[in-house]
Amino acid sequence: MAGFWSDLLREMEEHISIVLLGFLALIIGFLGSIPDAIRFVLGNDFPIPSWLGLLILSIVVGGFLVYFGYFLIKYYGHKNPVKNVITSLTYKDIEYAIDDLSKKIGARHGFLIEAGPGDVQFDREKNLIIGIDRGGAIVGGLIAKKLKIPFTTISIKYAKNSPLGNKGYKTAIDASKNFNNIDFTDVKRIILIDDAVRTGTNMSAAKTALDDYLAHQGISLNNDDIKTACILKVLPPAHRPGLVEPNFFVFKTEISRLTLPWDTLPDN
Repeated sequence: MAGFWSDLLREMEEHISIVLLGFLALIIGFLGSIPDAIRFVLGNDFPIPSWLGLLILSIVVGGFLVYFGYFLIKYYGHKNPVKNVITSLTYKDIEYAIDDLSKKIGARHGFLIEAGPGDVQFDREKNLIIGIDRGGAIVGGLIAKKLKIPFTTISIKYAKNSPLGNKGYKTAIDASKNFNNIDFTDVKRIILIDDAVRTGTNMSAAKTALDDYLAHQGISLNNDDIKTACILKVLPPAHRPGLVEPNFFVFKTEISRLTLPWDTLPDN
């Protein structure tokens, strides 16, 4: 319950001045001093109906409850905010998605390891975001900046004759080259991020390569310690299930040709 109130207050902190003003008006109305305040401004001879104070108090209380309810809806909305989309995403959609993914990944008492009991910051040594180059580098970098945790990127190269080649899938190669420059010594939680998961090829290849590298290095992280995330999840056709189901995502669609803003940038 304490986590609920702390998270809710974090949602409200950007508008805390309005919230405090609402509390102040509520207190003034409750004390019945609104009519006295009106007389002070307009004079003691100004006729004030006996019901005016109650009306103003009701308006203030009602307005504050509506305002508080808005934050409750916003708070619970982040528990399952997946939206179905039928048009390509805009930069405004990306801004919303970065904020939403950050809240999901960085939920209090959630997946990431906090710096200390009750601390709103996360441990910089034990948490790591890995972005899959290139779209995942954009998304992962922005989320890592918001959460203030380390970030790095990997690129996926594919084997021409992969074990899953007969099924039309690709697998990553050169895992050691991808991960050798990353210090996993104290890392306990990893978020693997791409901008979109369509067939799941890139995400699956990166996850497989990461698992193989960690096992080869004797680093003991299990599946519960490694989560996957993306902005857009393309729902696979029934006859060909996706290779991977992201743990965190914001938008879903059945239209495989939908693009993100940087997909349409001209080549230099």
